[in-house]
Amino acid sequence: MNENINKLGTKEALLYAVTDAKTPNNGIITGISSLISYDKNTVLQKDIVTYPDDTTAFVMSAPTTRMTTEVNVKMLSAAASGTLISNGDVITNAGQTSMALVIFENNTGMCCVMDEEEDEDLKAKGIII
Repeated sequence: MNENINKLGTKEALLYAVTDAKTPNNGIITGISSLISYDKNTVLQKDIVTYPDDTTAFVMSAPTTRMTTEVNVKMLSAAASGTLISNGDVITNAGQTSMALVIFENNTGMCCVMDEEEDEDLKAKGIII
């Protein structure tokens, strides 16, 4: 991010989820989209979450991420930290720490690539979900 963006006041940052994203109930998500971020597939709604007891669930729609892609003539939203899973679980570890949707105080948003220092700063402020 740059200093001009920081002047807008960051309200929230959602890290986009990629393959190997995790949930608090030990679910591991496999992204199957052709959207690649840091050599991993981006997780989309309907992607599968696998649990240690061999049960599965799927990623729910995540319209707040503001990123969609067309798969088999259907528009699917990209998942991010905070996205719900069909069994009530939630994505808490996105599997990466640099690509995020940053939402500003005026409710506008943009996709940003953050460095490690920016990630740690936003986590310390409680802004990253």
